[in-house]
Amino acid sequence: NNLRINGKVGYEQGPDLTLDGGAITVTHSYHRVMTEVSGDPDNVEVINGASASDIGQILILQKVPGLTNPAITVLDAGDINLQGGSKLLDNDKDTLMLIWHGSKWIQLSHSNNQGS
Repeated sequence: NNLRINGKVGYEQGPDLTLDGGAITVTHSYHRVMTEVSGDPDNVEVINGASASDIGQILILQKVPGLTNPAITVLDAGDINLQGGSKLLDNDKDTLMLIWHGSKWIQLSHSNNQGS
């Protein structure tokens, strides 16, 4: 089967996610993330919400804008496989795009866009 798109493609934004013990649970392909405790940096170590049958799912993560929350670091650990190690989301312009491989989230791209 072929899919042909003549127009725009967009991802419906899921709810903003708050880190919980180093984990987030995704329900959509686009989520903004915030730290567990305001004022403290935090790490994403595990991304829950995908199953073996979700192979090929795209996930875009971004820091929640407008908050004074510090940086979020997505670690190359657990079910996350990142090129060159951990990725920093330290402003609301930074993004990380991943694809689900069946057992791990694999990095497609990381954008470190200095905020303004």
